[in-house]
Amino acid sequence: MHKDIERIMEDLAKGSDRIIVNPETLEDLKLQGIPFDTIPSPTIEELFDRRKEIALLKAQYLPALPYGLPPQIQALYQEIRECIFLD
Repeated sequence: MHKDIERIMEDLAKGSDRIIVNPETLEDLKLQGIPFDTIPSPTIEELFDRRKEIALLKAQYLPALPYGLPPQIQALYQEIRECIFLD
């Protein structure tokens, strides 16, 4: 049965770099001898740091805020810029 489960899991995970599984099921599979590498989820700080790196790279390519626009248009323009580099 162990080889059948391993084959099924390989077929299901083909082309994937991660799976989401119930922790109890994971333990059951480990007890059956199926090896798994457990990679912890990134922390909030790590997620924000990565997003910040990407935003800084994108922001340098965006044009500067045009001069002389009405405040409402400036605010809208700035929101658009933030959406682009925080996407």
